[in-house]
Amino acid sequence: RLCAPGSDLAGSEWVRTVAAPGFEGLALQHFYRTAGFLAGVRQDLETKLFRRDLNLFNQTLDVVFIDTTSLYCYRDTETQWRKRGYSRDHRPDLPQWVLCVAVNAQGWPIAWEIFPGNTADQKALAQVVALLRQRFQIRRVTVVADRGMISQDTIQLLTGHEPAPFDYVLGCRMRRQKEVNEVVLARAGRYQPVDVNLEVKEVQVGGRRYVVCRNPVEAQKDAAAREAILDKLRQTIEKQGAKAVIGNRGYARFLKVAKGSVSVDEAAVKRDARLDGKFVLTTNTDLPTAEVAQTYKSLWRVERTFREQKSTLEVRPIYHQRDDTSIGHIAASFLALRLEVDLQQRLEAREN
Repeated sequence: RLCAPGSDLAGSEWVRTVAAPGFEGLALQHFYRTAGFLAGVRQDLETKLFRRDLNLFNQTLDVVFIDTTSLYCYRDTETQWRKRGYSRDHRPDLPQWVLCVAVNAQGWPIAWEIFPGNTADQKALAQVVALLRQRFQIRRVTVVADRGMISQDTIQLLTGHEPAPFDYVLGCRMRRQKEVNEVVLARAGRYQPVDVNLEVKEVQVGGRRYVVCRNPVEAQKDAAAREAILDKLRQTIEKQGAKAVIGNRGYARFLKVAKGSVSVDEAAVKRDARLDGKFVLTTNTDLPTAEVAQTYKSLWRVERTFREQKSTLEVRPIYHQRDDTSIGHIAASFLALRLEVDLQQRLEAREN
């Protein structure tokens, strides 16, 4: 999986080119049988690797980055696990799995779980949180997740259970969450510079803590892009009339329709401008405001895991016809990724 990712058939041919004891006896059937075997033992493997890494690197599980993706498979029929759903790969015609991965602060992928392809992100997060509690017996940890996973049920899940409550840093939906859009973003306050392209301010609303993050460079780009849309919208209305713009999704949020006439909705323009270059976080931690923003930006660690799983190790597409061998295929890719991260850590240690 690490050196020559591809199908099991290709792997069985590749091992014949490698001079290693025992490789001459490997055949395609062994790859298929091992995929099924890995499906049955992969949870024990993850737990043992987690315990080993804690001892080896003296780490504590204090921050966990969680995100989901989809993995499609080439088959027409659905099963208990392979379902059609929202496809991040733009293949809604194919059944898929939903893969949820948890990565620690050092970049180690510590656990993963698969779900039927029609599982919502919030439900996947809930089950992975339960997995972390039960399998790793952790005490307290900060969960970092993207805005697609946030809901009141998610927050209750993270904070409402003993003896292992979770702290959280979660991204907010700026347009859809009424409190964020109408209260948090409208609140005045001075931004604190954190980095070249990052400034933050804290907003408290009814005991809930929000952190508004702003990138000045992106804010300028957003403003310029909106102004270009508005210029074209005004010209189209003037030259072609209302029929040319009604139904155009690119113009919809800036249009004001009244009694058959259309015009630019200046209030909507003003609301949209409040979002320029910004993202909003909510957290129950007592971390400094700047650290909350930097922690969330570190979510790239799990995104990198997905890139390497889906590209470098070619975990997709999945050609296996059985569910257990498909799970074993993902487990093999996960182990290969763990090996790659381990090798990177050892090389960096030697260089230092």
